[in-house]
Amino acid sequence: MKTVLDLGAYDGSASREYVEEGDRWILVDNHQYIEYDWSHPKLPKGVEYHKMDIMDYHEPADIVVCSNVIYHMEDPFKFLHHLRKLTKGKLILNTYLSGGEEPEWKYIYGTEEAHPHLKTANTIYYRPTRAALYEALEEAGFTIESKYEHDGGAQVKVFCV
Repeated sequence: MKTVLDLGAYDGSASREYVEEGDRWILVDNHQYIEYDWSHPKLPKGVEYHKMDIMDYHEPADIVVCSNVIYHMEDPFKFLHHLRKLTKGKLILNTYLSGGEEPEWKYIYGTEEAHPHLKTANTIYYRPTRAALYEALEEAGFTIESKYEHDGGAQVKVFCV
């Protein structure tokens, strides 16, 4: 039995594939999804949902899944160090990327680039280049095992230990 922790979970869809019968499955997200029906039949019995800021969650897990969250963090480096403390085994991090080869965390708060479907995006702060993300993960103490680019290279899923 392992513990799978999904930070910024919404409905748990990003972590569902890593959960097996008998595992402890923990979903953590803020209040924006308070109306979601957590008794939905697609969710297994026993799923734990914590409505809280993910920086306030401190119980380590064997597998930590963090999909499309890092760019919502005002301090992505502090967040990566928090992830390191929470990760006993594997981190699976998915995020959108900024173009460019040099290590850079592009500040995009409130711009159309932050979220093209909104005039302003007041929860999206930074978008890293590949080099910046990989460098920051390693600086936080992770070892990158593999990476998978998708969405035409606009997103990357990184597997770390």
